[in-house]
Amino acid sequence: MPVISDFLREENIMSCSCGDTKSSFKPEEKVIKFMGKNLANEKDNIAGKNIFSFGKCSKTGEECKLETELKGRSLEWVNGYKGVNFMGQVSVYKDSKLKCLFGGIIKREG
Repeated sequence: MPVISDFLREENIMSCSCGDTKSSFKPEEKVIKFMGKNLANEKDNIAGKNIFSFGKCSKTGEECKLETELKGRSLEWVNGYKGVNFMGQVSVYKDSKLKCLFGGIIKREG
C-alpha cells in the first residue's frame, strides 16, 4: 500500500516521454491536502488546467499541444490507486500515468 507522500499533489513535477521540458502539476482545490498541497484524483486530468506544456514534442516535432489543440480536453489516467478515494474519485499516485492523445506518457518525476 502506498504511503501518503506517494500520492500526486499540487506542484509535483511531471514529465512526458515525448517532451523536452518538465512541468508542474496543478490539481483542483480540495478539502484533502498533504503538507498544505491539494492531493489529486482521476478528475485532475484536464489539459491546460491540471497538466501543462512539456516543451517541444518528439512525436509532432512542434510545441506540446496541451495548452493549444488539447486545452480543456480530458486525458486518461492509467494505474489509479483504487484502494484510496479522494472526493469520491480514484486517487492517483507515483505509479499513475496519463496518456497524451499524441502518444506521450506523462508521469510524476521522482
